[in-house]
Amino acid sequence: MIYKNCIIYLLGFPGVGKRTIAGEIAKHPSFRRICNHTINNVVFPFVRLDGKTKMPDEIWERTDRVRKVALDVMVELGNRDFSYVFTNKLLEEDAEDLETFQMLETAAAKMNAIFLPVRLTCEKEENKRRIQNLDRDRMMKTINPQVIDDMDKAVTLKPKNKNTVTLDVTHISPEEAATKVLEELSRLTS
Repeated sequence: MIYKNCIIYLLGFPGVGKRTIAGEIAKHPSFRRICNHTINNVVFPFVRLDGKTKMPDEIWERTDRVRKVALDVMVELGNRDFSYVFTNKLLEEDAEDLETFQMLETAAAKMNAIFLPVRLTCEKEENKRRIQNLDRDRMMKTINPQVIDDMDKAVTLKPKNKNTVTLDVTHISPEEAATKVLEELSRLTS
């Protein structure tokens, strides 16, 4: 199936598998993968110490500026024959995270794109195992399993968007998860 002008937004805790699943989706020729770190890593190299030290709070206003420019380019110049899969860790009860979600949701509406938010969940111990992958460190992502413990009471954002789905990826491969996401998207495009 050829997907045109579709946007998938994979949401979940660090290490849950967002980037890997997005990579599987992006193997489909219609898709471009835009991981949160595609945006963050424009500024992270200037301040990041290691994969375990918390980033300075002031960095987030800067990454938001980069995100706004990227979304403006997608809306104003982007090829509508492309589809995109974005990733992000956005939490319920965090007003800034909700604003970040709404920026992409608004961009999708401006493009008349089909928009599919997908909440990815994973059992805690498996999530802690996955977050320690050294490939994450090379991508300037946290590799500290304590982050998962620190988020014990946190919940991945539950968007009010009618297309939102939740997928538990604890016991399925990234390929299986990508297939399930694309099945949901096919349901919306048919």
